[in-house]
Amino acid sequence: NITNRRIMEGQLKNLVDTIVCADSGKNALYELGRAYNNGHAFDLMLLDVQMPGMDGWDVARKMKENPNFGTTKIFVMSSVADNIDTSERQRLNITAFMAKPVTYQELLDELFKLFGKTVYEKVNSNETEQVQKVYHHKSLNILLAEDDLINQKLAITVLEKNGFKVTLANNGLEVLEQLEKQKFDLIFMDVQMPHLDGYETTLRIREMETVTGEHIPIIAMTAHAMKMHRDRCIEVGMDDYVSKPIKTEEVFKVMAKLFEGKEIAMKEAEKIELQVEENNYQYFNAEFFSEQCVGDRFLMQELVKMFLKSVTPQMEALDKAVTTRESFGMNRITHKMRGSISPFGAKATGDLLLVLETMGKENAWDDIEVKYEGAKNSLLNLLAELQIFNDQQKRKVA
Repeated sequence: NITNRRIMEGQLKNLVDTIVCADSGKNALYELGRAYNNGHAFDLMLLDVQMPGMDGWDVARKMKENPNFGTTKIFVMSSVADNIDTSERQRLNITAFMAKPVTYQELLDELFKLFGKTVYEKVNSNETEQVQKVYHHKSLNILLAEDDLINQKLAITVLEKNGFKVTLANNGLEVLEQLEKQKFDLIFMDVQMPHLDGYETTLRIREMETVTGEHIPIIAMTAHAMKMHRDRCIEVGMDDYVSKPIKTEEVFKVMAKLFEGKEIAMKEAEKIELQVEENNYQYFNAEFFSEQCVGDRFLMQELVKMFLKSVTPQMEALDKAVTTRESFGMNRITHKMRGSISPFGAKATGDLLLVLETMGKENAWDDIEVKYEGAKNSLLNLLAELQIFNDQQKRKVA
């Protein structure tokens, strides 16, 4: 697959001296022979199992038959179950078997097992300037692709408080426009955006990188927790993903992992104790919200204020979509509302909205009035609790 080859080539280019790509088993054997004849046998082959004509196992067997290829280790990649037993894999000199889609970190881990610290030494020697920028300067230049106002405000504030420079793109088209204007060290990519979604945007970025030779790390932000959605993120060329509602600590862990597992220089955010006298919220998780906002009381107030202002027209639009049985509108509005409430840790309300979102996607209307009423009441209760919370915070600040 040409897209997968280009993605993997981009991930590997700073880790190894030479990369040669082959689009078939036959061509792979040809490249192995040519390299050996030139006195530079390959140390490693990354071998896809599913290939036309000669599959990966056939290639491995051909390599075993040729003593010239005896020193070349093999990493096998496959999207189907491994049906070759351990003894046969050892006989064929297969060092690792990786299930597709293969993440950058999984690949790096296997390379480290095989070549040891020389992998990381190679990263450091090739990217000394970049590594110094990441770990010894305050700022990474980050492009944030997110269309929800509340999540935009939260992400920008938290990242900027930790010393990172953030540029906002409201959709995939704006991402591509920004990439034409300046270079970025990292992209946070919302999966579902208007005009051009995160999947298609990533595919276009990776296509452009086949010309530039660059590789910008992309972290997906997805509200879908199912493995199939996460696999899709990796398949299109994203380097990793975080699930919504986004947890600040998880974001920084993924960032550190992408940059060779070292700690990113972050300012320790001051955590402010909430001390909620009446800790009886049922629809709103105040502790989770505080963690999201790294204890920034003013940010918390501003996000609640933004949500209270924006939710009324959204509820009116949802009511209209349900009344007129407009499935696309119900799907779109409930998905957006789920994203907006995610920083508040409102899991019960989010789950009820997810039911409506799924019904809209499937154009299913069974018991819609009952399900809509349940989601609406939960949302109204959440609004009431957020208003109480904000009033309490105002008194404390005063």
